[in-house]
Amino acid sequence: MLKHKVDPSAIASRLQFWLKTEEMADVYAEFRLDFLEVGSEEFDFPLDHFLDVTGEDLSGPIEAVIQEDFLSADFEGVPIIDAFLDYFENDWLSPEEEEFASDLGDAPFKLYRVLSVERGTGYVVEDVLQPVPIQVADSSFSEILEPGGALAARLVQVDGKVLRGEGALPFVPDMTDGLCELVAELEKECMKEIPKKAKRNPDAAAQVRYRLWAVFPQFAVTTWLLASMNAAMEGVELPPVFTYKILSSPELVNAKLAKDPECAPFEDEYRWYAPPAKPDPLEPPTAFVSVADDTLWLNPILADHADIVTAHFETLLGAMIGPRTEVEFDEVEA
Repeated sequence: MLKHKVDPSAIASRLQFWLKTEEMADVYAEFRLDFLEVGSEEFDFPLDHFLDVTGEDLSGPIEAVIQEDFLSADFEGVPIIDAFLDYFENDWLSPEEEEFASDLGDAPFKLYRVLSVERGTGYVVEDVLQPVPIQVADSSFSEILEPGGALAARLVQVDGKVLRGEGALPFVPDMTDGLCELVAELEKECMKEIPKKAKRNPDAAAQVRYRLWAVFPQFAVTTWLLASMNAAMEGVELPPVFTYKILSSPELVNAKLAKDPECAPFEDEYRWYAPPAKPDPLEPPTAFVSVADDTLWLNPILADHADIVTAHFETLLGAMIGPRTEVEFDEVEA
């Protein structure tokens, strides 16, 4: 039984320190990259680049989610949480903090529906798959969450109280139903992975939930970023998209683009980096460039970049392309 106050933010600070040590930095960097790649597959855009473009701070809640997910993983057969606790054995962590960290490493990252909120004190939530009310002691998020909203987090019981980990994402009520539908779809997909005979086993539902919550963090992060993008884009001028009819041949245009030192090929398109920047897969490009049938597409990342993007490619390709046509963003989406 824990008898002393435990501060989840202090555990998060220790974790951040540990992940920067020489023995863990590369291991965590690889895990982090894999995490973002899974999210990128769902979002169909590199999440690292998205974060740079929107200005979302990866050192905040998103990073905390990834770090706590790492804490629940294994490395070469050894639970990461064990390595973390061994590093701080008899130093920096009290017995109560060690127990909290251990429980945090075992706790699944779940989606909770917010039932009620007491500002400055805490809130009541329920697991969307196992609707039992849970009173959470949390003055910080009690100022953010709204009844009817949702919380994606790891919850741990500490001396009769339930606390959340620092890797937590709050969602407004308008997003709750969509998140619940996402969880329901994930549940169906995880159920498909259970052998038919095993589905009759009373433990089958628990196995499905275990698999579901294991993959949920990437989906939660992607959804959070989408919401952040929508909020950030309110009142912001969307970047234009330009098309040009190819007057020569798509093959010749592609050949010309391939020779441009500022263009980096990526799958079926190019990423263009305005000087003095140089092509770097870890940095967001100035524009995306693609050739589809007899049309050249230019998609600047920011509206302010439209002039330098069009000027560069109109000069580069010259008589190989026709006049510029601007396409409305919603037309492209449609």
